[in-house]
Amino acid sequence: GKSSFGIPICSRCQKKLISTKIENRCKICGKELFFEKNFCTNCRTENSRFLGFESVYPVFSYVLQKKRLLFLWKIQNHRSMGFFFAKIISNIIIEKYPNIPIVPVPPRQKKILEKGWDQIEDLASILENKYNLSILRILERINETEQKKLSKDERLSKSKNSYMVKKSFLEEIENKKNEIEAVKQGLEESKTKLEQTKESKEKTSRSLYETKRLKDQRVNELSADEKQVQEELEQFEAHK
Repeated sequence: GKSSFGIPICSRCQKKLISTKIENRCKICGKELFFEKNFCTNCRTENSRFLGFESVYPVFSYVLQKKRLLFLWKIQNHRSMGFFFAKIISNIIIEKYPNIPIVPVPPRQKKILEKGWDQIEDLASILENKYNLSILRILERINETEQKKLSKDERLSKSKNSYMVKKSFLEEIENKKNEIEAVKQGLEESKTKLEQTKESKEKTSRSLYETKRLKDQRVNELSADEKQVQEELEQFEAHK
């Protein structure tokens, strides 16, 4: 085929695989549907292993050349394949899950030491630096159980005991919460002060209004008294 720029797949095949889309998928597990509608046979039952997920989107069916490509990458250590898979994943993320950060699931530490490189981190770095996608490295592996030795159901049931959120991330979240609470408290205090200032101004305004009213009233009373005195003087003058 044509040049592959370091990836062991010709550019024509890359384009064909990257542009492959499955329009009819199960709304729960993402499996390609042929005769079913909306949901595959497995996910129609209450025992579906994916019922707790909001969305699952398998990139490939694990068959034929796609299975071979994963073998080249994972087993035969063709690290350049990471760019190929990252391209496919980036297309899906941008189209289906925009503005949602990616959380890499870390592999076993023993596996990384044996291979000398971390496949998941390779993918994450490419997605982050080449495609500007947000990556949150917040998980850590807490056991060394090999997933390939487990059934699908076992993988799902044991996954909650295989990973945990990093303590540093939880502390960062707690610090952010404290910062938000501090800002919220500051805003509440500012609001209270503004309300007090407004109330004080209104009180002062009412006081000034009352003072002016009393002053005007007194002026009117003096004017009335002055008028009465004037009238009495005039009457006095008239009776002389």
